[in-house]
Amino acid sequence: MIPKRAVSKRFMAVTCAVLLLGVVAGSDRAYAQDMLYRVMSQSVEAIPLGLKNLPEGGPQKVLIRNENTFNLYYRDLDANNGIGFDDPTEGEARRARLEDALMYVSDVLNQPGELDILVDVSLNTPNDNGTFLAQAGTRFSNATGYTNGTAFTRLTSGNKPFTGIEEIFVIVDFGFDWNASTDDAAGSQFDLQSTLLHEITHGLGIISLAEMDGTSSIDLNVYAMWDSLLELGSGTNLFTGDPPSLTGNATDFISADLFFEGSNATTLYDQGSTRPGIFAPNPFLPGSSVSHWDTGNIEGGAVMEHAVAPAVTRRAYADFEIGALADLGWINATVPAMGGEGEGEGEGEGEGEGEGEGEGEGEGEGEGEGEGEGEGEGEGEGEG
Repeated sequence: MIPKRAVSKRFMAVTCAVLLLGVVAGSDRAYAQDMLYRVMSQSVEAIPLGLKNLPEGGPQKVLIRNENTFNLYYRDLDANNGIGFDDPTEGEARRARLEDALMYVSDVLNQPGELDILVDVSLNTPNDNGTFLAQAGTRFSNATGYTNGTAFTRLTSGNKPFTGIEEIFVIVDFGFDWNASTDDAAGSQFDLQSTLLHEITHGLGIISLAEMDGTSSIDLNVYAMWDSLLELGSGTNLFTGDPPSLTGNATDFISADLFFEGSNATTLYDQGSTRPGIFAPNPFLPGSSVSHWDTGNIEGGAVMEHAVAPAVTRRAYADFEIGALADLGWINATVPAMGGEGEGEGEGEGEGEGEGEGEGEGEGEGEGEGEGEGEGEGEGEGEG
């Protein structure tokens, strides 16, 4: 995560949170196959596979859009804490902006299915003293290969990987000047819907699992599908093989010479043979480097740049970003027509769809063995 002091006064860092099944301890790696790890900045939260994380009372909102069902669990509302998404003045509008972002994602992905989304207890760091605007992500197993994470698994397979565990989590720091209206952000405001869209997209797979030296954040030979599409300006891929391994070197990650090679993204980038650039500054910035577009050098700008300025509103992907989602495996992703179908809501009891293990013990994502056949997150990381 980028310290506040390292960010220009005009920009706030868009950092990421990664949910992992392995944790790095000093120079040695210690991996637990019966635990899930949620890693944010310098903190690690370990969750045993058998422990449910979703509130038992069920979602406060069941959002239906097209053929998607999003079960929204708000810890602020559970706690009745009067802050964040439970704020008596702004809470309703803030929840509406999250729903707007999810409906847009549904329109883009065109992928029927259901997701459990946990909106964790909001932060309220005094204005501009926080280190991130928001964070979000998905969960990963330590199965060898390339993977997109549990949100991808559930939507594409129809099976819930872990009973009682969310597929996407979100945390927002409301200590900043937020625009929670449908109007564009202005002045010193950061646009909430734009930020939430960025965060959710990390959970869809625009995220790297590579450390600054190119090793995996999770386990040996475990990388995000995003990593498989990273290459140098020369056209040399950073990761190759089966199982995947680093073929480049550590200096590549701070070279300012990384690109996304996906064919759909390159075509829709519409800059001839120029590929979309990847953020790879020197020094390496954990939570930002290699998991975002090259901020300031993307023609026309994009949702998934690593930093956002006040008064900037980006509530829709650049076309090439939709191409990138298709390259990652969201094969139905298209530029959406205006509007959508089947918008609805309701109150949910229980834990949404999929009380069972879905892919089965030890076969899918369970018991530390894999996310399932044919998957290929990226845990997402967020605009935080």
